[in-house]
Amino acid sequence: QCGTGYPPPAADASVPGGNIFVFDTNLPGIGNGSEFSVRKVRVVARRWFKEERTFTDVNGHFVFTKHFKNKVRIIEKFKNADAYIYGVRGIKLWQMLFPVKRELGIYSSDKATIVFHNDQAGPVNSKGNRYWAAATTHNAVQEHRDYATQFGFSAAPTTMNIYLTNWGISQGLASTPLFHKRYLTDLPSSFINTYLVYAGTVIVAGGIPALAAVITRVNVDMAIDYHTDLAHFTSDWLKATVYHELSHASQYSQVGTNWYTQFVNAELNQIYNYPSGQYNPYGQGASPSYSPIIALGEAWGYHMEHFLTDQRYGVNASDVGEYWGTFFHSRTLPFTAHPYIDAIENNNPNSSADPFAWIPEGLMEDLMDNTPAETVVNDQVTGYSISQLFGALQSDVTSIPQYKAKLSQLYGTAQQTQVNNLFASYHY
Repeated sequence: QCGTGYPPPAADASVPGGNIFVFDTNLPGIGNGSEFSVRKVRVVARRWFKEERTFTDVNGHFVFTKHFKNKVRIIEKFKNADAYIYGVRGIKLWQMLFPVKRELGIYSSDKATIVFHNDQAGPVNSKGNRYWAAATTHNAVQEHRDYATQFGFSAAPTTMNIYLTNWGISQGLASTPLFHKRYLTDLPSSFINTYLVYAGTVIVAGGIPALAAVITRVNVDMAIDYHTDLAHFTSDWLKATVYHELSHASQYSQVGTNWYTQFVNAELNQIYNYPSGQYNPYGQGASPSYSPIIALGEAWGYHMEHFLTDQRYGVNASDVGEYWGTFFHSRTLPFTAHPYIDAIENNNPNSSADPFAWIPEGLMEDLMDNTPAETVVNDQVTGYSISQLFGALQSDVTSIPQYKAKLSQLYGTAQQTQVNNLFASYHY
């Protein structure tokens, strides 16, 4: 939410209140031109044994009820009923047991006009940018729930445990195993090594086992690795990753535990077999046991990553592509004003350089759009909605061919020849 500006201060200056914002690297907003409200974030007012808790509203505004005549400490905690945002830490392992929090300041005179900005600060791995990433991720959760209502797909589960890290095996990797939601207490070392802390990075005494012992106390639903070079450390880049992972969680809301466990186990198997090479994290696409469900689940994830990021940023988005080891899948001609749509429109299932060409990233966009005939795939299909694409992701559908059959079963065969040709051009 861009909000409506700064609301008037409370009548009593001893009652703390104000606004909390987060800097957006892409969009024009309010205030200094690129600020957006941090929505539904926990705010705590504290002095000695006196304490009160509240949440910001959709405009990032908060106000307490208690009077603090002297100094008061105001704290922001990235948690609400939808998600808890944690951060992987180095020396202070115990802090990973609690959601990310930051002190906004100690206020003494006028406490009713507090304004705080979660800005980017310093290198990507700085403390300030950990807070910025937490605020950006926190808002992305709220935005994804709004999009679920708008476009007719299931919202992600509530009370999700989301871990942020900048020590994963390669930039931008993320995963949503939903260990917490599926009531699993074991945390595979291959998962930790890939998505949370690469074993080659020495950060704590005891290494991966010590880290696992701490994190397992909370258990992970989602892991987001936000390390990258500073030039690519943008709001749309981080939110695209979060939208992708939350869309997996939306699929869990529809298909249930059995399907989702099969999907997670398939990806865990592949990161175990390809821990740090070209085929991490999805494998080569040749496993009859694991590749079909990976192709289906990731086709949905990548589609929603690009579709929703385009909804949010549109022409203000950064140039975008997908990194796979030494391969970079970028936009190719023809360009439009929508970089995130371009990236999946130009997905090439025939690329020998792309190790994951077998994941049909552009398939669902091709089912929706009404573009001219494409040179890479045979796209003569149009008119499917997000709600329909999601509706065919049923618990009995575990492969791309089954998905095609379910679309026809649910929504008719008027375009069946065109649908068959489109799927065939993606080699399904």
